[in-house]
Amino acid sequence: MSDAPGGAADKLGRRAFWPMQYALRSVLRSLGRAMPVGEGAFEISSRSTTTIAETLVPGVVEHLQRRLGEPVSIAEIAASLRLSVSTVSHAYQKLVGETPMKTLRRLRIHRLKVLLAEGWSLDAAAHDAGFCDAHHASREFKRAEGITPSGFLRVLREAAA
Repeated sequence: MSDAPGGAADKLGRRAFWPMQYALRSVLRSLGRAMPVGEGAFEISSRSTTTIAETLVPGVVEHLQRRLGEPVSIAEIAASLRLSVSTVSHAYQKLVGETPMKTLRRLRIHRLKVLLAEGWSLDAAAHDAGFCDAHHASREFKRAEGITPSGFLRVLREAAA
């Protein structure tokens, strides 16, 4: 703590230690960006800030798309983004309006629709999209779309005719 009379450390005593550490941390980070511009002169570049929203949502979606056909957990996503499970769960839901697992389900349903439209069998499409089996895929499809996969294909055929 500082010996300067009337300073923050003098006024707050031992309670000043952690607030001063926190303030000093940002000063040291700024000094780390200092670049020499002349004899004894330095310039501190402005800090480029990236918000959690700018990294979290694209990071989660990219991870989900990359692992679409495989089992995925929130803990795995959090580890890949170097964030806590709680941050990934709560911040993602607050920003997007749905949980990462709901986004995964939506992406899988979309993949299933694309594969079915390309002529894949339900069983093959279900496994490729990350569902356990055709029954699981069919149940999730019906829940999400309000129509069965076969009904979806019938609508597609009628629209093409």
